[in-house]
Amino acid sequence: MMKEPLSMDGSQPVLPAFVDLEYPDYRPIILLHRGNDGFVPFCRKRKDSDDFEDMFSMKASEIESYFPQLLPALDVDSYFGINAMYRANKGTSLTAKEHGVRLPQAYKSGDGVKYLTAVFADIDCHKLNIDVGSAVGAVIRAQDRGDIPPASMLTRSGRGVWVWWMLRDEKNPRLPIRAWPEVIRLWCNVQRKVTDLFASV
Repeated sequence: MMKEPLSMDGSQPVLPAFVDLEYPDYRPIILLHRGNDGFVPFCRKRKDSDDFEDMFSMKASEIESYFPQLLPALDVDSYFGINAMYRANKGTSLTAKEHGVRLPQAYKSGDGVKYLTAVFADIDCHKLNIDVGSAVGAVIRAQDRGDIPPASMLTRSGRGVWVWWMLRDEKNPRLPIRAWPEVIRLWCNVQRKVTDLFASV
């Protein structure tokens, strides 16, 4: 996650820097979802294949409470839903139960989106043989040209960089946007444009 460190005397911010952690960090998830009343699905890559295993869903407002207990399940190749769902899946998650937490199973169907939290770009440095600095530089150059608005947040994925533009409700700026059909169509168009802009990286 990017942070803005202070200068030596603590008076003013200097250039942003990445915070490297030895464990999954839930703070970017909280920043994206902002305590909405939707469900965030979690899944992970299976050890023996490229398939994904749905693990569990939790309310965005519950992430901080449950995340520490679930760290062992989330430590390697795990993923969370960027947009919040209006419900979880039926049944109790066996993965969560193994770690002493009772949560419902993950639900992540595209027709179940309740909140749109962000527009994003996933820059896979490892596929392009570029370093993180080159990827971040491409983002800054696009901002300087006026091709994109300033990014809200950048996070390292382990194999690249995710760029995030937070979306907020005009009537309640503390929350993401409700996923009404006309809003989803607009979001899809904007997301496609961002993907096209970063096609070279």
